[in-house]
Amino acid sequence: MAVEKYSASMDAETLAEARKAAEDQGVTLSAWLAEAARDRVRLLGLERLIKDYEEEFGEITEEEMEASRRRLYDGPWI
Repeated sequence: MAVEKYSASMDAETLAEARKAAEDQGVTLSAWLAEAARDRVRLLGLERLIKDYEEEFGEITEEEMEASRRRLYDGPWI
């Protein structure tokens, strides 16, 4: 994969936390930030999916969220 160099600015506390997280995972800060950006792009896609769903079927209720949590966390899993 081709890479492009860039420069970014952030507050010192966030940068220190990002450096520590990267070190804890044994990756470079650049690799950690790239993965964080990929994660954010995926989240934006999920937000769009939810928005599209709710536009078609209405807002997802707390009851529907709880039912989904139960299915996700309580199985049954093979």
